[in-house]
Amino acid sequence: MDVLINLLEDKMNSITCNNNQERWVDSVIDALENLGGAAHLSKIYKETFRLRALAGQAPVEAHDETVRQTLQAYCADCKQYQGGPSFFRMLNDRGPGYWGLNMAAVAKRGAERDGAIEFLKELGL
Repeated sequence: MDVLINLLEDKMNSITCNNNQERWVDSVIDALENLGGAAHLSKIYKETFRLRALAGQAPVEAHDETVRQTLQAYCADCKQYQGGPSFFRMLNDRGPGYWGLNMAAVAKRGAERDGAIEFLKELGL
């Protein structure tokens, strides 16, 4: 249900504002997917920057900090975790600064999003 609400909010936002306002969590998930599901922060920063630039999103001064905050906010092992889906995990066995996708959470998100998109299409949105 939360996915449906988020999609409806996104639809309303696309009507009222620039469509380039992709959420940071989506950018970081996409970057890690492009990097094979796991990478060092330095590569995540570069790939996130590249993807957001390709999408026409203006660079932000605190790009690296925003990526780190996003990883921590969506990682159940971090004290900054805000609840909800835990899309990321720290890969301490690889050394400091390595992060990976929590594939179960990412897959669930994709399935829920696909179902919600089909529902919206049925509604003509």
